[in-house]
Amino acid sequence: MSEHPAVSLSKIVPEEVKAQYLKTPKLLLIENPVYAARLTALRNNYKYSYIVQWIYLLKHIIKLSDAFDVENVEEELLGIAPPSFINNLKIKLIQHLKNQKLVAIDSEFDFFVDQIYKDYELLLPEGVEDVKKDNVNATFNGDDDDNDDDDDDTPILTYSTLTLEQKIEVIYTLIKLSNTKSHANFRKTVDKFEQPHIDLRITPVFQYNEKNLKYEYLILQDARVYLRKWEFKKIEIPSKKTDFDSKFKDPYNDLNQLNPEMIHWECLTAGLYQYDNLIKTLKSSFGKKTSSNEYTLSKILEANVDFVIQHDLKKRKQNAQRKRDIEMQMLMANRKRSSRLEEKERKRKLEEEERLKEFEIIKQQAAQQRAEKRQKLRESRNNGNSNILQSREERLKNRINNGNDDLQIIEAPVEVIDLGNESIQNITSENITSENITSENITLDNITSEPVFESTAEPIAPISESTSEPVSEIVSEPISEQITEPVTTAVSDIIS
Repeated sequence: MSEHPAVSLSKIVPEEVKAQYLKTPKLLLIENPVYAARLTALRNNYKYSYIVQWIYLLKHIIKLSDAFDVENVEEELLGIAPPSFINNLKIKLIQHLKNQKLVAIDSEFDFFVDQIYKDYELLLPEGVEDVKKDNVNATFNGDDDDNDDDDDDTPILTYSTLTLEQKIEVIYTLIKLSNTKSHANFRKTVDKFEQPHIDLRITPVFQYNEKNLKYEYLILQDARVYLRKWEFKKIEIPSKKTDFDSKFKDPYNDLNQLNPEMIHWECLTAGLYQYDNLIKTLKSSFGKKTSSNEYTLSKILEANVDFVIQHDLKKRKQNAQRKRDIEMQMLMANRKRSSRLEEKERKRKLEEEERLKEFEIIKQQAAQQRAEKRQKLRESRNNGNSNILQSREERLKNRINNGNDDLQIIEAPVEVIDLGNESIQNITSENITSENITSENITLDNITSEPVFESTAEPIAPISESTSEPVSEIVSEPISEQITEPVTTAVSDIIS
């Protein structure tokens, strides 16, 4: 197992900083050797470095307020992480340039980028074929179908099909357009800096010249060291004025060719480990020559080590915290449950099953009771008419059975009570009404003096047989007070 790279840091890194680095992972996810070649090509692209520097300093031109970290953006560009920041950047660029809000970022961004390249007549990224020129050549060759509208709608650029280098060039072009769209907005953003002419200027930390070449070393906002190499063209001064006039007829364009040209851009270090290795390399190269360029550069880099540590250590701590969060999530998902928890869970499941069984039994009993009630209700409806025709003795028995224990049935002959022209045998539920029973057809002579049943209560004296007055005269007061209990019972039986 290889040792932690923080162990080999030089003395320019304080011991307490080394201790903090030892607590962080050995490598960031982006530092995996698998991505080394693609990362090197990306970081050595000047236009990509311009984008990173612009986002650090001037992202508020397009009202982009998302937190920015260059390592996270590189993970998104290489497909390691979802392109959340890159998508927000593209959305803000289109909103600033076209005043349009994107809904479907993948398809709509392709459309608006194509429209911007058409409107501004921009040069296509290197390696992209110009469809418009092909259509023009086809027109001259007679292959056109005389459909200009179709030709105008043909996209000249599809962002989603481009390579990573071509996509970087497209984003670089859109940022350059954003700087010049509104000069007032650009000036407003620049004025937020206390010393914009110093804070926004890329000033080399060290530079030197060799022949017609100029070497510049820069430390940008991403805490990385870059090497920029310029080439100066040789100036030939004419000996005669006539030669000068003939050679520089248009001084603006002709003298512009004499401007230096950037011929090399390289990212030398990314992170403290590479930064420390560069200083070690410089020290080993100059030896004891303190007048060499390597010695001067090494001293300058040592003076800026704190800025590099601040940026790099923050990133590695964030990576360590993210790694711990992922491990904790995995432990929570795959943790081993103790026997006590398993026993508790098993009991809970058994209790739940018992409750469900009891509930099913209660439901079945309730359904059975409802069915029995419905059956009894149907039977009572069917036997309703037969209950009316029950005899007097059966009704008395039913009353006794229902709880009237004070009453005792006495076997006695049933006499026919004369109700005028009708006998008791002819009285039914159909012809007995309240109008048929009146004081004229019910007299005391028609009612037997023998009691029909015995009562445990104190007996009442029978009414004299000689009484022949109509009931209406006797019952001038309420019948319940005048007629004896046997008479009341007999009359109520007849009515029922």
